[in-house]
Amino acid sequence: MTPQSIADDDQVWIARFQRWGLRGMAPILLDVLRPLGFVGGQVITLLSPLLTTFVDAAQLDQLVVLLEDPARLERLRQTLIHEAEQQ
Repeated sequence: MTPQSIADDDQVWIARFQRWGLRGMAPILLDVLRPLGFVGGQVITLLSPLLTTFVDAAQLDQLVVLLEDPARLERLRQTLIHEAEQQ
């Protein structure tokens, strides 16, 4: 992934958190997910045949990529905190 596509993907996640009403809790959720990132990504991959009944496969793939990159999770968390402070 290029840096621009990663930034675009992160903005998609920020918009999803906002749409789901989790924007304020998202930094806490990301803190919880960070230590479970790789294992969580593997569990999602394992359960993807079942999960695609409810969620688009592309979204699951995006979530797995996000969870397996601790630096990206931290950047997303910091962005959410910074945006919350600006409001």
